[in-house]
Amino acid sequence: MYFVLEGAQRSYYLNEGKEHVMAFTYPPSFSGVPESFFRQQPSQCFLECITNSTFLRISFEQHQHMMQRHRSIETLFRKVGETFISGLIERHYELLAFSIEERLRIFLRRSPHLLNMVPHKHMASYLRIDPTNFSKLLGKVLD
Repeated sequence: MYFVLEGAQRSYYLNEGKEHVMAFTYPPSFSGVPESFFRQQPSQCFLECITNSTFLRISFEQHQHMMQRHRSIETLFRKVGETFISGLIERHYELLAFSIEERLRIFLRRSPHLLNMVPHKHMASYLRIDPTNFSKLLGKVLD
């Protein structure tokens, strides 16, 4: 597990050779592939640095040791987990119920700084928008 000090990363899943962006991470946030970390098994997801990045890193063993010894660290990770799960549920709602234009508008309100940090093809994948439509839609939304 990593804590991002600088840079931007993406996690993605490959299906039939096509990348599906799951998340972007950037300071100050945690990064990694949570299911691999907590289950201690390989994941089907990949983590990639989009820009030069600097992290603090903790191993699973160190994490478990710190959680057992320090109640405040256990509380911190519980709250981070709650926030993470809430964000996943919100994203799920967006993907199920909102139009591509609404998803883009929400994304730009929530994370406008990523517009200049992340390649548009990755944002399109994250939002489940065809990359050729993304540029046209972005122009419309930004006008």
